[in-house]
Amino acid sequence: MKPSLSLETGAEVTWGQSVQMSCSISTQHLGGTFTLQLLSGSFRDTKRVSGGSATFTIPQVAFMHEGAYYCQYQTPVSGRDFTSSQSNTVKFSVTVCLVQPNISVRAPDGGLFWGPQGPKVTRGHSLSILCSTEAQYQGGSFHLLFDGSNTTRTQSALNHSASFYIPELDHSHQGNYSCVYEVTVSSRTFSSNQTEPLTLIVKASLAPIWTYGVRLFLIFLIVVSFILVKKYLNDKHTSQRSDGAHLELQKPSLSLETGAEVTWGQSVQMSCSISTRHLGGTFTLQQLSGPFRDTKTVSGGSATFTIPQVDFIHEGAYYCQYQTQVSGRGFTSSRSNIAKFSVTVSLVQPNISVRAPDGGLFWGPQGPEVTRGHSLSILCCTEAQYQGGSFHLLFDGSNTTRTQSALNHSASFYIPELDHSHQGNYSCVYEVTVSSRTFSSTQTEPLTLIVKGTLETSIFTSTKEVAVELMKPSLSLETGAEVTWGQSVKMSCSISTQHLGGTFTLQQLSGSFRDTKRVSGGSATFTIPQVDFIHEGVYYCQYQTRVSGRDFTSSQSNTVRFSVTGETMKYNHI
Repeated sequence: MKPSLSLETGAEVTWGQSVQMSCSISTQHLGGTFTLQLLSGSFRDTKRVSGGSATFTIPQVAFMHEGAYYCQYQTPVSGRDFTSSQSNTVKFSVTVCLVQPNISVRAPDGGLFWGPQGPKVTRGHSLSILCSTEAQYQGGSFHLLFDGSNTTRTQSALNHSASFYIPELDHSHQGNYSCVYEVTVSSRTFSSNQTEPLTLIVKASLAPIWTYGVRLFLIFLIVVSFILVKKYLNDKHTSQRSDGAHLELQKPSLSLETGAEVTWGQSVQMSCSISTRHLGGTFTLQQLSGPFRDTKTVSGGSATFTIPQVDFIHEGAYYCQYQTQVSGRGFTSSRSNIAKFSVTVSLVQPNISVRAPDGGLFWGPQGPEVTRGHSLSILCCTEAQYQGGSFHLLFDGSNTTRTQSALNHSASFYIPELDHSHQGNYSCVYEVTVSSRTFSSTQTEPLTLIVKGTLETSIFTSTKEVAVELMKPSLSLETGAEVTWGQSVKMSCSISTQHLGGTFTLQQLSGSFRDTKRVSGGSATFTIPQVDFIHEGVYYCQYQTRVSGRDFTSSQSNTVRFSVTGETMKYNHI
């Protein structure tokens, strides 16, 4: 029987975790060996077991392990080794999912207080901003983002954390901080989501004022400051401040228009917008940890950036900024929020069909039926998603897989002369390499091919001496070309004739088996109740009848062939 393969741990597995697959078979011939094989890779594992199943474990999966797998069972019977057909295929992909890091602050020399908005630190003191994450992967680095700066500070992770030190705080350090963790796993780089912003407020430090004159001067400064602040509040427009010489732009907003998961080769759109009256500026889109950068000068308050054909180098985190000219001076906004997308390859299930170049093809209830001796082409094809690639043709009657390169998204597997060994279930798998990564589709639904025996025409003539020319009979195998040891085999011999009531004979071509049946009709069914290895081989039949006192014998029928395997089913009623 065909074994069954199941995936115990889900179709998406995190890098470094374990994967379990279970292969099982229903047979009375236990004590054999199970083999697990990656369809398009080097992974292979075998297990000798006493029962009818084996569990295979990959303790730490890497990207080279992702793909489609099948299993087979092998066992010795009467001194001969027998191997099952390939099981169904199961497929899993390997992912890296980083948790969101944490951000915190520490003031080594004091001056730290917590207000309703977040930490408040006295100007002139030092501060450490700490980025940390869970112990998922070794190494990596942290990026510290600050919306008051166009630069990103980066430090290598040590014990899954990094500290960013500011030796002396001033008001330029006031603003929102966030962390992003980045790590390279098996030559692929991954970034986490950024932390929620941590708002840092820098407070002024006033030395003790002892003299009266200094106090008066301080009061004067407070009054002047109050007047200036009031003027500023009156002139404020949509959270911007402009006195002709200085401009504070709002933080822009970045949104991903096409979803957080994008198919390789498709387009990605991101939109950056800002609320400002100083239009006619330039938007810049920047990849956080990659080379991608794009700029657009627009007349309005937003810009849409398009990556027409995404590749794996494009996946990751992005931010945008806005820059404009006011009174001859250039002003740049703080960074926007970050938007992140990943690039995937999703292959559609291919199609399978057949074509008989020289005829002999009919469609029955189970599928295509082709006359033995004719040629056949099995066609695998898929949608035009990617260039190149190859097709694997799986056949449950063979331990090998035929492979051909895809031409115009299809491949044809040619069988020049069909016989009963070609009867069985066929399916296709499409495989393609995209930017050095190999991906496999799911296999097609099985196509069941039936090979039928030939029937040659003959002429019935009669003379005064009563000569009868019988047509050639047809022999068919009712129970498949591969029979399990100990089971029964049925073969049916039939003839088209008006001279009924004769005898059918079934004969093994190169063996001792012979059986005869006298029937009233035009067909006979022969049964071998318990096949052994001596029964496998080639058979033919003949028909003999008596007409006007003379015996006439037909020519030999077509031949049918079956093989005996050491695998048997466990019947439910036993």
